[in-house]
Amino acid sequence: MTPPLLLLSCADRKVPGPFVMRALDRYDGPAFRMLRNHRKAKHPMPDLCILSAKYGLLYWDDNIQVYDQRMDEATANQLKYEKVNTDGRFLRLRLEAAPNHLCIAGGLYLDVFRHWAMRDLTIADGGIGDKLKALRLLLDGLKTTPELQPQLDLT
Repeated sequence: MTPPLLLLSCADRKVPGPFVMRALDRYDGPAFRMLRNHRKAKHPMPDLCILSAKYGLLYWDDNIQVYDQRMDEATANQLKYEKVNTDGRFLRLRLEAAPNHLCIAGGLYLDVFRHWAMRDLTIADGGIGDKLKALRLLLDGLKTTPELQPQLDLT
């Protein structure tokens, strides 16, 4: 069984250091901490894609440096139109393969996801508490799906 697809915007907070880290480990926002805790408990994981203002669309295990770049209108437009045939195509293929999906993003990040998806997205609405609750429901649903094996390398 294919796990659900989780689309996340990157986090402002990042684990510092001059070395590269997997994207899931570099970002230090509450959703990423929740995902890391879920992974540490060896529960099945969703298929995770992250939208970064600097790197575009990342898969959870892409190695990245620490950076400080916020999404602005110019960057969002650049990502939407210059990467529609690369990152956008990859996202559409992931959406087609996933049995369901959840998008946790707002503002310009959500605009880019919507542009690339070329279809309706299931979006976690509300404030950060509501979005984390939606993420928790998704992760709890994976715990009760025994045919899903952990999707992330735990090393």
